[in-house]
Amino acid sequence: MSMDTPPKIDLHSLKPAFEATGGMMLNQICEITGVEAHTVQNWIKRGWVASPAEKKYSERHAARVLIFDMLKGALQLEKIAQLMAFINGDANDRSDDIIDDSELYMMIRKGAMEIDEKIFEQPLDIRRIASDCMEAYSNMPNEAGSKLFSALCIMLTAYLASAMKAKAESDMEKLFE
Repeated sequence: MSMDTPPKIDLHSLKPAFEATGGMMLNQICEITGVEAHTVQNWIKRGWVASPAEKKYSERHAARVLIFDMLKGALQLEKIAQLMAFINGDANDRSDDIIDDSELYMMIRKGAMEIDEKIFEQPLDIRRIASDCMEAYSNMPNEAGSKLFSALCIMLTAYLASAMKAKAESDMEKLFE
């Protein structure tokens, strides 16, 4: 999963599977999240994801893996870990949590899905902006105009992603001043 793919995994729907099995094995968590086993193990080793109990992973583990995976395209892993610790302290200690990781993930998921639905509405309609930028080139042959339009939309989206990343980093610096 990356930032250009909205988080579609509804952890609440998987709750019965976690409860019935007492947790899932690493390969099942990897299948659910799309994150490689060595990556999950590395995040556990670094203390960013709680250690599994008897090699069983909970809904909470899956949520934290999904959060890291969702945000890693825009923030350094260390920054994500810092944010998670800011909210929930030590990954292995639930007593310092403000919110359960699975509930946090579901909040992020809900917001991300709304953003994904509205990202191309006013005022962030990249296609309209690209079209406006190309106004002077309206007499360009259809194939060339179509190519230019497609590339310009990608470039403007990349610029938006970069600007949003810079904004997130700036906001994070202010949070931890």
